[in-house]
Amino acid sequence: MLNLSNIRQISAGDEGFVKGVLKVYLTKEKEYSTSLKESLNTKNYEDLRQIVHKIKSSVSVLGMDEFRAQLNTFEKALESNMLSDTEISNTTGLISAEFVRSLEVVRKELEKL
Repeated sequence: MLNLSNIRQISAGDEGFVKGVLKVYLTKEKEYSTSLKESLNTKNYEDLRQIVHKIKSSVSVLGMDEFRAQLNTFEKALESNMLSDTEISNTTGLISAEFVRSLEVVRKELEKL
């Protein structure tokens, strides 16, 4: 799920830089979780699409390619306005659960560094 090879290459072996990137991801937990819930509750699907895009950018940096692909598919579906409220709700729930899992992976990686 997590592939830090890109970050390690950019950092030229600076583990402090790698730790910093991981910590930044963890600081987004409350913002992203709150925004997902609020956007879904208010049915503001443009805001939901924007937060999905932000999460996608963050997970891309961390090499979470499968999660990034899920987010990309959902973002495009939101753009097309072809999903029902139920489909949006269900997918947002899946995305939220995957986001929580990604946070755990990042926390464990930080413990190793």
